[in-house]
Amino acid sequence: MHTGYDNRVNAEQSSSPLYDNKVCPICLINAKDMAFGCGHQTCCECGVNLEFFPICRSTIQTRIRLY
Repeated sequence: MHTGYDNRVNAEQSSSPLYDNKVCPICLINAKDMAFGCGHQTCCECGVNLEFFPICRSTIQTRIRLY
């Protein structure tokens, strides 16, 4: 899903501990902007087609777009 906005996290932040909390754990490029019922987050591009969350293996039933 492309929104027309560039949601990629600045690579200069990669040495910061906060960077790990903002970047998608799947693609490691885009900012997290989708949350799931299990509490984990990804970017919308990665999260839109997931059936199970790859970290906790929970079935995804709820998707919440974060702004």
